[in-house]
Amino acid sequence: MRVLMAYDGSPCAEAAVEDLGRAGLPAEAELLLVSVTETWLPPPSGLELVTPGVVTSIHERTEAMKEQVVRAGDRLRARFPGWSVESMQAAGSPATVLLERAEEWKPDLIVVGSHGAGPLQRFLIGSVSQRVATHAPCSVRIARGRVEEGVADGPTRLVVGIDGSIDSDMAVYVVAHRQWPAGTEVRLVTSIGPMVSAQSLVSFPEEKSIVEEWQGRAARQLREAGLEVSTVLSFEDPKQALVHEAESWGADAIFLGSHGRGAIARFLLGSVSAAVAARAHCTVEIVRRVSTAIWPEAEEGATLAGE
Repeated sequence: MRVLMAYDGSPCAEAAVEDLGRAGLPAEAELLLVSVTETWLPPPSGLELVTPGVVTSIHERTEAMKEQVVRAGDRLRARFPGWSVESMQAAGSPATVLLERAEEWKPDLIVVGSHGAGPLQRFLIGSVSQRVATHAPCSVRIARGRVEEGVADGPTRLVVGIDGSIDSDMAVYVVAHRQWPAGTEVRLVTSIGPMVSAQSLVSFPEEKSIVEEWQGRAARQLREAGLEVSTVLSFEDPKQALVHEAESWGADAIFLGSHGRGAIARFLLGSVSAAVAARAHCTVEIVRRVSTAIWPEAEEGATLAGE
């Protein structure tokens, strides 16, 4: 597995480093730490170039970042001895650099913090993580601290969005094939929106059975992987259902597909995944079409049910 991780030394970047230990990633992987010196501002003028302190400041900032990246790499090697950890530095727009590197290096997962630091305190602000999440060619994990403080030693809790689409099936597959500690709990959440009430759903048994089939299929897959599973049917707006469930339950992370289906099954459209990533108080991992090396069935467009 290949993981590309943005790093800028900020508290959010440090939180992302710690979050890797709760991501269920394999014992062997390749990790590339990418730090970017932001240069979206106009280049220095001729006068600025000869003004004492301007170039020195840029150089000092770059050197300080190198030291921070080295220390972060050392911590990750110590925590994941089976990982190959490399680092690179670049200059430019952080989001652009990350996306270009992803196209070249072809990672399975990109990890970014939700906010960051740098010139004007802007390295990984929401707009950057949102742009990466929207345009990346692979899955993206937007790392945050756990929603509730003081519960870090409790069981890992994961919320997974389910809507019957191949994208949500892949999110389930990814969760089922990660390496989680014993006692990990998964809550499957399906939102059918505020236009449908619990009473009206009784009048449409076919729709109810469809939702139950989605959740039942996913629950079986996860239980076979040794995970504890519960299910929730929400009548909230899809953009709020996952966020509210994760917050009230104290989830460590939300997993969801990048796209979904229509009508009753329009849970995980791109706009919904983007909204969840922006609003959630915990880590959000947006799962995109995984490679056939990770999920062989993806080559034929199969779902977990073999459809």
